[in-house]
Amino acid sequence: MRAFIVTLFFAITSSLSAQTYSLLSPDGKICLDIDLSNGLSYAVSYKGRQVIDPSPLGFELQDEPPCIKGLCF
Repeated sequence: MRAFIVTLFFAITSSLSAQTYSLLSPDGKICLDIDLSNGLSYAVSYKGRQVIDPSPLGFELQDEPPCIKGLCF
């Protein structure tokens, strides 16, 4: 799992010109799509069927406004 997170981080930060990144599981059944075009969001599909719809990523801290829009790396 740690290797997956490190790979994800480098995939996102390695090429800022691309707006969408896709990562496949070793067997190719699970696909994680990361979209940077309008904030930061992700979606997950299994065997070509979407199981998690595009969902925004961000931080919600106690006593602070949500940090979702404008989130960048």
